[in-house]
Amino acid sequence: MEPSLVPAPDRRRRVRRLAPPAPDRDRCQEVGDLINGTGIGLTRFARLLAQYVLVVVFALALGACGSSSPSRSSSAGPRLTIANFEFSPTPLVVQPGAAISVTNRDDTAHTVTSSRGDAFDTGLIAPLGTVTFTAPKTAGTYSYICTVHPKMKGVLVVR
Repeated sequence: MEPSLVPAPDRRRRVRRLAPPAPDRDRCQEVGDLINGTGIGLTRFARLLAQYVLVVVFALALGACGSSSPSRSSSAGPRLTIANFEFSPTPLVVQPGAAISVTNRDDTAHTVTSSRGDAFDTGLIAPLGTVTFTAPKTAGTYSYICTVHPKMKGVLVVR
C-alpha cells in the first residue's frame, strides 16, 4: 500500500469556549424584585433602615437625658462614690434621715452595709449603677463595709 497523501488528523486539543451559564430565572426574579420595589425589595429595606436609625437616635437621646440627672442629684444631697474598690469620701457627714446617693464606678458589684445592726444596706449595686439609701435618724458614727469585698470599709457620720 502506498502512503496516503491525506494529511494526518490534527491531534492538538481544541479548547472549546463555553458560554457563561444561563442566569437562574429565580435569582433574576429576586434581583428584579429588589430593583422594582416588590417583595422585600429596596422600599422595605429603606423602611427597616429608617426604623433602625430612629431607634438608635431615641436610645442616644435617652442616654443623654440619663447622663444629666446625676449632676442634678449631686446638688440635692450627699453622694458616696465607689471607685477602685474604695469608698469616697470617708467619713461622709450627713444629717439624720438624709437621702444618700451611691454611685458604683467599678466594673463589679458592691454594697454599702452598716457594720452594726441593720441601720442601712443598699443591697447589690450593679457596676456603673447608682442607688439611694436613707441615713439613720439617730445621730452617731456608723462604720460600713461592702459585703462582697469586706476589706472595703467606710464611715458615715450622722449629725
